[in-house]
Amino acid sequence: MAQWFVASPYEILRPEQRRVPDLWLLTEENYLKFLPPLVHKIREKIFVWREWWYQWISTTSRHLLNRWFLHEHINQDGKQFQYSFAQREAIETVIYLYEVEQFTPYLDFPKYDGSWQLKGKYFDEDWMRYVIKMATGAGKTKILSLLIVWSFFHRLYEADSRLSKNFLVIAPNIIVLDRLKSDFEWLFIFMNDPALPHDGWEWRERKYDFSPVKVHLQDDVNSLSPIGNIFLTNIHRVSVSQDRVPSEYDDNLTDFLIWSRAMSNTRASDVDLGKIVREVDELMILNDEAHHIRDSGLSWFKNIQDLVYGLRQRGLELALHIDLTATPKNDKWWIFPQTITDYPLAEAIAQNIVKTPLIPKKEDREKLIEAPGIRYSDRYKHHIDLWVIEWRKSHLEYERNNKKAVLFVMADDTKNCDEVAEYLETMYPELRDKVLVIHTKNNGDINESDSKQTQDELKRLRDAANNIDHNQYLAVVSVLMLREWWDVKNVTTIVWLRQFTTKNQILPEQTIGRWLRRIDRNNPEKEYLTVIGTQAFMDIVEKLRDEWVKLEEWSMWWERADSSVLIDIDDTNPVKDIQKLDIAIPILTMSLWRDVKEIASLQPDIYLIKPLVLKYYLDQELQSFAFVSVFDDDQMIRESQVDLWVVASARDMIDRYTKQLIKKLRLWTSTFSQLYPKIKQFVQLSLFEQEVSLESKQLAKNLTDPIVQRTILICFEQAINNQTIKEKDNISLLQHKKLSASKQFWIKNRSHSRYEPQYSIFNMVVGDSEFEIEFAQLLDYLAQKWEIVSFAKNYQQLNIWIDYQDTKNNISHYYPDFFVKHHNGDVTIIETKWREEVNDLLKVKRLRQYCEDASKFDTAKYHTLYIKQEDFEKINVSNWEQLVFLDSI
Repeated sequence: MAQWFVASPYEILRPEQRRVPDLWLLTEENYLKFLPPLVHKIREKIFVWREWWYQWISTTSRHLLNRWFLHEHINQDGKQFQYSFAQREAIETVIYLYEVEQFTPYLDFPKYDGSWQLKGKYFDEDWMRYVIKMATGAGKTKILSLLIVWSFFHRLYEADSRLSKNFLVIAPNIIVLDRLKSDFEWLFIFMNDPALPHDGWEWRERKYDFSPVKVHLQDDVNSLSPIGNIFLTNIHRVSVSQDRVPSEYDDNLTDFLIWSRAMSNTRASDVDLGKIVREVDELMILNDEAHHIRDSGLSWFKNIQDLVYGLRQRGLELALHIDLTATPKNDKWWIFPQTITDYPLAEAIAQNIVKTPLIPKKEDREKLIEAPGIRYSDRYKHHIDLWVIEWRKSHLEYERNNKKAVLFVMADDTKNCDEVAEYLETMYPELRDKVLVIHTKNNGDINESDSKQTQDELKRLRDAANNIDHNQYLAVVSVLMLREWWDVKNVTTIVWLRQFTTKNQILPEQTIGRWLRRIDRNNPEKEYLTVIGTQAFMDIVEKLRDEWVKLEEWSMWWERADSSVLIDIDDTNPVKDIQKLDIAIPILTMSLWRDVKEIASLQPDIYLIKPLVLKYYLDQELQSFAFVSVFDDDQMIRESQVDLWVVASARDMIDRYTKQLIKKLRLWTSTFSQLYPKIKQFVQLSLFEQEVSLESKQLAKNLTDPIVQRTILICFEQAINNQTIKEKDNISLLQHKKLSASKQFWIKNRSHSRYEPQYSIFNMVVGDSEFEIEFAQLLDYLAQKWEIVSFAKNYQQLNIWIDYQDTKNNISHYYPDFFVKHHNGDVTIIETKWREEVNDLLKVKRLRQYCEDASKFDTAKYHTLYIKQEDFEKINVSNWEQLVFLDSI
């Protein structure tokens, strides 16, 4: 089993860190059900290639990769933006396989086949087709946008490019099409995200060059742009006109269900989009929700095949065909062999990209049985009632944050849908007139007819379902709703009362994957999707464990202990005077800043205690490199093995260390041009006992040694911090930040220590230790005695911090623990410490200076207390004077 410890979705994962099923599952018989056979070996190549800064590709591609993934981005809201590692890896893999390997899966699969089971007959196509496996909610649309930008600029700027400036983006149905439309219309996603480097980047006017690209929605095609075109459509719009339309009377209804769903509620048009697309001279196909292409006998596949063959008849070739889906599996549940990259649901859950499925413990589930009764709601009364109680918890939590939690109930026919809806509205007043009933066919499509009245009702239902995040409905009851056309994020609770038979070949990911999108991506805490249903349904959900998906469990009969606490202004408490309890904290300009111009005059030599001995390696030892990186964290050593085919050089190593230093010290990436020659000169002339050549393989090998790396790190970290960090001459007041203006937020209650204060503006105090809770109780007691007015616990989410220089001379942020308001308007900022650490005295010293500076700008005065637990426990503090007496500095 792979080792798993990286929780951040932005950190680069090593191939051996990736989540895989338990090894006992990977028999010859079912390997292809659980793992994409090509992916692991491809990951190993990509990891090494990434470490060597994208060698052997076009200048355009390298510039784009560097811009997207190695630079800081600020979005339109002024917030930091970063593509996830899963998105980055998908883009890197496509570019590497296309440009470096020129990899065509149906021809070259033996090169990467980790299963040793693939055969040519498993590949239905004879063109270059890549499949990207990406969990629902992980950002497939952003991958689409970056692939389009890459292909467009590669075709525009590279003389020998075989890529395309025309793109056919295929959606499976009208609802998914509408979702994509909101991103692609008016080139919104390209302009809003950092997909397009700013004009002037690498001497190219990219936004200017891309802006004439036209987006054509369905048949709304006026004239094609000679610069580039994006055709966003359902598959049936580009169908071969002479093809037989699938019928509900066919023996195999799969084609009919897909086809009819794509056709649903779309307008007729005289424009033949299929003909227009077939006449362009270059084309890339991007297929969203591509699990529909699982069989070469389906019209979905045949129409793409016809587009490819149409190009070939004119002496042209399809640039590339890329499929994106969370479940690229065929009717045998085998993963598509063309899959080149995989971000499974297990990783998305572990990295908090999607909700975490929460199910009752098995022994509790077994207690839930159908009760005797004729009415459907009587038979499943316990299921429904229990889940309404669970829904109420999430509803209360999200309502405080202006979010909505939705309950979803799946019945087995339309009559029972109506009955369940009536039961919910009758038994639970908060759901009255707030239950949306959607009658569907057994295939998951909304019932339709040609009547005007039915079409109007159909539109109302679709609008209500798609906008449930914002309308009055709190519950949805339906026959079936696992199709990807209903893809909302606010469902938190599912009651699944529909029976399954052996004929229902439903993938576990598809049963709950639709509802795993997060409600609030800005909340760092976990979000849960609580699930209960019939035994057959729970058996399907349990199969997720086979693919190493962690299903958290809880007891249905007792309230689960929630490890997160909502911190909010306690303005609903009738005994609290919020205006009186409010505290205004002065926010000053930072006292420290970096003068990056000083990098040009760095003198790292003075921090070198003694030059190192240059080790000598045998020829066979020079053939492989094992990097042991000490740059990311002094306490953690990470080793990465590099394949023999990589020829390392000292220049490459210095390049690598320069970028890692920039990352570690949070320098601007623009400092690379100043820092790289400094490190190069230091290595060449000062680091070793003798001057060394940068062309020497012996030097390159020496630079992988941890002692050498640590020496470079220490010398330059000290030199950079000592020579670039400076104190500002003038400190100014930016604002007074009132705590009452704070937005509510969730806080992790790791110690399970909490306290409901009477004299704090907040509803709860969550402590990092029992000592903090005891201290909060004391402050509450002092306020009750009228010795102070109020107090508040400080949290990182309040964004009230003070900059200081730590023991390594780095610029760090410090969050003091408590704010206390006095009757004369003064404020005391308190730091409590149950165990003193090396930086604590530096923090408090800086806090005292901060209070002195703040007092100069205000009629109120600001004071500091530093209270250690060992001193606090020596006396029984009962008044403010005793507390001041305990001040440790």
